[in-house]
Amino acid sequence: PFWDEGRSRNVQLAITRDITDRRKTENALRESQERLRAALDASQTGTFYWDIITNQVDWDDALDALFGVTARESARSLSEFVERVHPEDRATVLSACERCAAAGADFDLEFRIIWPDGSVRWLHDRGRTFFSNGKRKYMAGACVDITHRKLGEAQLRAQKQALELIVRGRPLVEILETLTSSMEERLQRRCVASILLLQGERLYPAAGQSVPPEWSEYIRGMKIGAVSGSCGTAAHRKQAVIVTDILNDPLWASFRGEASKHGFRACWSVPILSSDNTVLGTLALYHFQPAAPTSNDIELVEVLARTAAVAIERKRHEELIHSREEALRQSEADFRLLAESMPQMVWTGRSDGYIDYANSKWCEFTGLSLEQTRGTGWAAALHPHDVERSFQTWQAAVATGGMYELEYRFRRASDRSYRWHLGRATPVRDESGKVVKWFGTCTDIHDWKLTQEALRQKDAQFRILTETLPQIVWTAGADGHVDYFNPRWRSLTGLPEVYDDEAWLSVLHPDDRDRCVEHWRLSVRTGEPYEIEYRIFEQASGAYRWHLGRALPLRDESGKVTRWFGSCTDIDDHKRAAEKLEAAVAERTASLRQAINQMEEFSYSVSHDLRAPLRAIEGYSGMIFKKYADGADAELAHCVRRISENSARMQRLINDVLQLSRVGRIEAKLQPFHLKSIISEVIEQNTQFQPPQATVIVGNLHSVIGNDVLLSQVLTNLLGNAVKFVKPGIHPIVRVHSELRGGTVRVWVTDNGIGIPAEYQDKLFGMFERLNQNPSYEGTGIGLVIVRKAVERMGGAVGLDPEAEVGSRFWFELKGA
Repeated sequence: PFWDEGRSRNVQLAITRDITDRRKTENALRESQERLRAALDASQTGTFYWDIITNQVDWDDALDALFGVTARESARSLSEFVERVHPEDRATVLSACERCAAAGADFDLEFRIIWPDGSVRWLHDRGRTFFSNGKRKYMAGACVDITHRKLGEAQLRAQKQALELIVRGRPLVEILETLTSSMEERLQRRCVASILLLQGERLYPAAGQSVPPEWSEYIRGMKIGAVSGSCGTAAHRKQAVIVTDILNDPLWASFRGEASKHGFRACWSVPILSSDNTVLGTLALYHFQPAAPTSNDIELVEVLARTAAVAIERKRHEELIHSREEALRQSEADFRLLAESMPQMVWTGRSDGYIDYANSKWCEFTGLSLEQTRGTGWAAALHPHDVERSFQTWQAAVATGGMYELEYRFRRASDRSYRWHLGRATPVRDESGKVVKWFGTCTDIHDWKLTQEALRQKDAQFRILTETLPQIVWTAGADGHVDYFNPRWRSLTGLPEVYDDEAWLSVLHPDDRDRCVEHWRLSVRTGEPYEIEYRIFEQASGAYRWHLGRALPLRDESGKVTRWFGSCTDIDDHKRAAEKLEAAVAERTASLRQAINQMEEFSYSVSHDLRAPLRAIEGYSGMIFKKYADGADAELAHCVRRISENSARMQRLINDVLQLSRVGRIEAKLQPFHLKSIISEVIEQNTQFQPPQATVIVGNLHSVIGNDVLLSQVLTNLLGNAVKFVKPGIHPIVRVHSELRGGTVRVWVTDNGIGIPAEYQDKLFGMFERLNQNPSYEGTGIGLVIVRKAVERMGGAVGLDPEAEVGSRFWFELKGA
């Protein structure tokens, strides 16, 4: 409007301008800015403005979010921006900023920043310098969070590095240490990494150089379980276990104190699983502040855990393969050593039947080298008549995978003679049952074949012999089962060739069967020869005839019974003749016994009748001796003394004859006796065996089967001779003892007497044999005859030790009780 001097509106001038284009431009600009902001927000891109002259930096809320701080209105300095950069990247960032300020260059850099919570992020910052009047004025740019991409690249690098080490066959510990170092380097928090391997039910440290050694030693052998820290629990569950605060998590109750010593506050652990979901170990991250993982963290740890699993499995597979290869090499070496040391010819073949090995025994025997033998070259040593049969049998075994066994002849190089061999081969199969190898041997059986042929001929000769014999011939196995009868058995009994026990027992007389079976079983059990008489039913006569059954065992080199050979001989005629003979002998024996009894009665009567005149002679000689005792007639006194001594000697002789007669008449009923009681009675009843006349030393004595009367006579006579025949002035000493000899007892009677000259020892036990003619030693020559007869009546034996150094050593033997 225009005003007049009075300030009154006088006239109004209006100008109208068309701003449509401007409005459109403004709207378009606003829409463009909105779209740009939307795009920046969607891409999480932050923008900044750096006033190069004032060094002030202004950035938007999106960039605050990228730095992990809250938005604010005021501008920031460049130094505040640089402080948020990772210490290791600050020099690079400052250098780039200075270069841009000095030269006006554009800014394009990737670097790390540290968030207030201590985590590390990656940013990609790009900026452009703007000029005013030819001078650098400001820089504008944008930042993008590239942490995810960087972690992905880190994962790829770590995996690549680990896989390269795996391919190069580096030690497992080096590969695992590389993975733990990669985790420590790539994760955005300060932490240490560890890998534990599972052995049985316990975990053992395998990698983690940054982990304190004391902690590694503390958890060595940690048992897995439902409440066993992060690692033990993760292995038990087969899933990740994230403990964000060790001090307050019950899983760490048993490990909390030791963990605190090392500053551990959080632990993430994932199981390392094999391709078949078997737990191989665990991968763990220990943090020094309570911490929860991001999805990127979990992804990194799981990827590296899978990489570790690949490394562990491959290493174990390599170790298994190496172990199997080594075992195979050792087995091959052992086989070669065994094959070369065996006396047989040893060979191997492929699954298709190609012969690929033969030991030195083969080469020595055939004269063929290993190269000449391979494939089908071995056939060159075969007998021409055996070639076709050998190939057919071998090809059939290869085709079916069955056992190979064949007898064939090979030519011996030394003399070009052919010898029989037994070829055998066994297939070796894989897990699927497919034949992968053949192992075979060729055993020289030439001598065995000759022996078998000789045995066949011997067997034929044996059968011809047995079939022509008039006796029954049979054989049986070691178990006693009869397996052969000659034709004589069949013609006698009419039984067919049936070799069971019921068959041959059926033709035995019923009264003989049990006795025959019992005796046969005893021989089979003990191996003792079999001999028995029994009656066999003869079909032709319809009567039983006596037979003598005999069998002897055939033994091997070790003494073991392998067969029995027996015969049955008809002894019926002989048996009946023997019965007649026995009857005749019995009749003559009875007559002889009667004559002997009459003789004994006669001898007793004669001995008794002789005593009367002897008593008269002794009486009259005594009277004469007393009458002339004054010695007036010395010659008469001497004659009388001689008459008295001879009559006394005659009396002793009569007594001994009577005693010998009684030995023959005594009913010798035998029963167990202990020798000590018998000899004690003998010593007690005879003063001549007692001190001071003599000393009898009784040693160890056993029980015997005998007769008390006969035993007393034996000991009385032996002790009587022992104390009688000693040199003048020598005190008689007699020692009595016994010893066991199998089932018998030998009694020794040893004295210190004059002994018996060797030339007379064979006459000791003869009737009236008085070996010492010295009149000072009394004797009739009948005492030892009584001893012999008494011992023989008890079923024993008596003798003298010819090697006694002093005195005499008599002995007698009786059956032990």
